[in-house]
Amino acid sequence: TLLHLLGGLDRPSAGELWLDGRRIDQLTERALARLRRDAIGFVFQA
Repeated sequence: TLLHLLGGLDRPSAGELWLDGRRIDQLTERALARLRRDAIGFVFQA
């Protein structure tokens, strides 16, 4: 879904994904983890 893509949980199968001026579809797992820690919040619900 869009929220999974924007949260860095999934990678797009085509195209580019930009968030806050950065292309996040090319980030390493470590860089994605840092981005999630610093700029993204998640609230999971059942």
